[in-house]
Amino acid sequence: MLHKTKVLFLALFSMAFSYKVMGQSKLAAKFDAEKMQFIGTKHQQATYLLRYVQKYAHLGDTLKTLPPFLNSILNGDIKVVRKKALKKYLSTANITDEEIGGSLDSAICSVDGIKASYFVIHDTSNFLADSTSFPTNIDSVSWSGNRLDNKRTFKLTHIFINRLGASITSNDLSRQIHATKFESPTKNPLLTKSVVGSFIHIEVIQPRIADPGKKNDAIAIKPGFTDLQYKRLALIYIAASLRKGEWLIPTFHAVLDDGIPDGHDDPQNFELEKFDAQIQMLVHLLK
Repeated sequence: MLHKTKVLFLALFSMAFSYKVMGQSKLAAKFDAEKMQFIGTKHQQATYLLRYVQKYAHLGDTLKTLPPFLNSILNGDIKVVRKKALKKYLSTANITDEEIGGSLDSAICSVDGIKASYFVIHDTSNFLADSTSFPTNIDSVSWSGNRLDNKRTFKLTHIFINRLGASITSNDLSRQIHATKFESPTKNPLLTKSVVGSFIHIEVIQPRIADPGKKNDAIAIKPGFTDLQYKRLALIYIAASLRKGEWLIPTFHAVLDDGIPDGHDDPQNFELEKFDAQIQMLVHLLK
């Protein structure tokens, strides 16, 4: 019979080896599964959750600063908008509940009574097989990738936003949705329990083509997103934060999956300053 010390050593070695082989989220150690949040203030969390996403999921450095308006709201200097003001805006603009994740009167999703804290931005990575360039109609209704009617029953996100700035809800923001590898204890074994429900997931439609000579979807269009997409994304961020009762922390999908094998590489070519400007514009309009 092996000595107990040797058995323990072999068990620990096996565990460490399995983590090394399967990979591990680089953010797992920063997530408190009891509090359902990452370490640091909202501002501090945003600086490492919004690292710029490059091709093949290469990430930029932790941000030294945030764009000015996001800096203000995540530091607590600006409160979420009033429900009455947002409802009036939506009515005037003929924007329905189905376009923004459901009714503003409904609760946001939660885990063990702790409401979601993270607004996860994805891109759809629509792969244009056999294409070496992007079609000229990519930002028009004639491009099939902008269809939304076929996305109502998609299970792995809350909302889609097409390149014309239109959106559709696949799952109400009150519903727990699993849309990243980070949320899976199978893919992210250092999690002590399920964290599904701590994250709001938004898919922003973006076409991709393959790197020359390769079979992948590595190349994203530039600019990555249209101004109308940033405007609608800002509106949904404001609506989701209102339902939380405080500002959610914007997060990039690729950052969550960093370190996990086959982790995603989205959103590519996201311009945080444009998102920031649209949030500021809408918040000021809703005062």
